[in-house]
Amino acid sequence: MIISKDELSSRVKEAYFEMVHYSGFPEKDVLNIIKGQLMMDGIDNETIEELTGGLK
Repeated sequence: MIISKDELSSRVKEAYFEMVHYSGFPEKDVLNIIKGQLMMDGIDNETIEELTGGLK
């Protein structure tokens, strides 16, 4: 399934929010988990930084 960058950005933000606020995972760990998953899904590093840059 192919999704737009905007949709992917929305999903990343939602996952981050849920993992940090509801599950209590440390922010740094959550960012590493999300970045790792995006890499495994074949997303390039530049796009990953765009998607996760505002989450810190």
